[in-house]
Amino acid sequence: MEPYSTTQENEIHLRDYMRVIMKRKRIVLTFFFITVVVVFLGTLQSTPLYTASLKLTIEKKSQDPLREIYRYSYYDPEFIGSQIQIITSRAVAEKVVSMLDLVENYKHFFPEEAHKRSFLGAIRQMVGSWFASDAEEGAAVPFDKATLPEKLIQPEMTPEEVMAAGLAGGIRVEPVRESNILVISYTSMNPEFSALICNTIPKAYVEQLLEMRMADTEYTLDWMRKKADSEREKLEESEQRLQEYLKSQDIVTIEDRITIIPERLSQISRKLTDAETRRKELEVLVRKIQQTPLAQLDSIPAVAEDAALEAIRKQVLDAEQEILNLNQKYGPKHPVLIQAKKNLAELREKKDAEAERIARKIENDYELAVSNEQNLQRQLESTKVEAARLNEKSVQYRILKREIDTKQQLYNALISRMKEQAMTKQTRTVSVAVVQDAEVPPAPSNQQAKRNMLLAIILGTFGGVGLAFFLEYLDNTVSVAEDAEEKIGIPALASIPYIDEMESPERVVSEKPNSSYSEAYKSLRAALSLSTDRGLPRSLMVTSISPGEGKTLTCANLATAMARAGRSVLIVDGDLRRPKMQTVFGVKNDKGFSDVLAGNAGAETVILPLEVENLHLLPSGKTPPNPSELLASDNTRTIIKDLVDRYDIVFFDSPPVHSVSDSIVLSDYVRKIILVVRSGVTRYEDVRHGIKKLMHHEKKILGQVVNAVNMKKEGYYYYSSYYRDSGYYVEE
Repeated sequence: MEPYSTTQENEIHLRDYMRVIMKRKRIVLTFFFITVVVVFLGTLQSTPLYTASLKLTIEKKSQDPLREIYRYSYYDPEFIGSQIQIITSRAVAEKVVSMLDLVENYKHFFPEEAHKRSFLGAIRQMVGSWFASDAEEGAAVPFDKATLPEKLIQPEMTPEEVMAAGLAGGIRVEPVRESNILVISYTSMNPEFSALICNTIPKAYVEQLLEMRMADTEYTLDWMRKKADSEREKLEESEQRLQEYLKSQDIVTIEDRITIIPERLSQISRKLTDAETRRKELEVLVRKIQQTPLAQLDSIPAVAEDAALEAIRKQVLDAEQEILNLNQKYGPKHPVLIQAKKNLAELREKKDAEAERIARKIENDYELAVSNEQNLQRQLESTKVEAARLNEKSVQYRILKREIDTKQQLYNALISRMKEQAMTKQTRTVSVAVVQDAEVPPAPSNQQAKRNMLLAIILGTFGGVGLAFFLEYLDNTVSVAEDAEEKIGIPALASIPYIDEMESPERVVSEKPNSSYSEAYKSLRAALSLSTDRGLPRSLMVTSISPGEGKTLTCANLATAMARAGRSVLIVDGDLRRPKMQTVFGVKNDKGFSDVLAGNAGAETVILPLEVENLHLLPSGKTPPNPSELLASDNTRTIIKDLVDRYDIVFFDSPPVHSVSDSIVLSDYVRKIILVVRSGVTRYEDVRHGIKKLMHHEKKILGQVVNAVNMKKEGYYYYSSYYRDSGYYVEE
């Protein structure tokens, strides 16, 4: 056989859903009807309410309008939510009440006759409130302590506060997605009043923002004034301490001295370095002069470089050249030559004297350089000492001066900020503009009959279907054969309709053979004949989980159907505690199965023929003291085998599994077991528990029969059909 396709599976699932709906169609229809009626009555009886709406745009401005040129607008996810809270606050509502003078003018919109509430009116208002939307709650009643919710009532509330509390409860604000626009709406029983309230809310909101801004600015200015006074006093104290310090240290122009002394130290250091270099140069030169003979002093570069000595040396050279010339002309004793030599000697003496003078000058310069270096060294040391003392004084001076500068800056900043706050305290940090004014609503917002009825139909339909499936989910009892087979795991042989047309439904097959009920048992008969590959079992035990589930009914009618098919059938009433077969067929129960088991009678003497041809009954007999022990006796198997050999099929009507152990004992002697469950009564967990009791004989369970099925309720369409009464195979 080919597997089901996806389409077939979907159809099967859809049938299951339809079966659940048809099974609980009364609940679905009842829920649908109640929903539609309640919505219809609520729509008719509800007080007409009018909703007016206004569109408002809100943007965040710079906190400092004096620096708005380079303003950077950053995203604030909480800004819109905060503004909505302000708009719906009690403070804004109080301003609306004050602006419109509602304490006096409210009665012009809502006359006192409309405020009188009868019992019927209260009922109507209550029913209407069930179908009011969130935007309509809290605004449909007059503003007085008798109609406001208890949570809004506070002791000693003035009429203005009471009216503001009721007004705030009716204001609704909804943001428009991806924009800075808010939709403000208000609902009341008067359309003009709703529009008036909506158009007044932006003005009250702006005024509230200004008051909040001014209150915050005043608080800030007050704090700044106190802080500025405190900082000014601290600044004056710091200046006084600096002045006292300068006076105590005898410092008048410490700033100039702090600037001059480092420069002076630098200059003295440079001069000292130059003097030290000069002294060292002269010291080397003096040492050279001291080591050189007087006649050779002119060989020293520092001496030879003197201009006067250079001139004398030139004269000496000239004189020497002249003597050389005269020696060529005159003799050694010539007066001219003698005078020339005398002049040369004088020049040489003059040269030596000049060289000695230069050497003495260099020595004097050396002594002066040493003295100058020492003087500069003393000046440097004294300047360093003075600089150290000044640094010590300047450290404290800088500390005091820095303290003064810091306090001066803080004081100046406070003064500047105070001026800015004073100039901007009446500016708003939120830009508010009305995009669309509220218009007088032409029709009520809560009495939309078409919409309400459409919603009622949708709600009633889906609610009823959902309730049906929810009840089906909670229902843990056996309903139909398909569910029983799927959830229990045992084949479902047949579904037997609930029989309510007869006083003795156990005899419906014999008394009404052509009825739909008889056809159900005939279907069960056909299912039994095909349930095994060897044909119809020779012995069958019919049992149930609990009393009252229809095991006797099923056993009697199934045996009758088998007998009418031409088979020799015996019914054994195996319920030795509470037998019913004698009542069903109207026979005596003096002797029966218990007597045969006890050996007090033979089976052939107590078996009774019944009105139906081929059908016989072995009553239960007298109730023994221990039925289970009697059934477990050694000769029970032999007796049952003998009965099976005499008849084509033997049915055993046994006690319920949960009640006693008789069924478990009797199941040892039969070939197959039929389990009867009652639709809407037997629970699935009870069936599973009963199967566990028959654990050792689980393979003998041929299947289950779902009894007392309400075909119309379960969604079945059962039609009578006829089956041939022949062709059944009997197990050899």
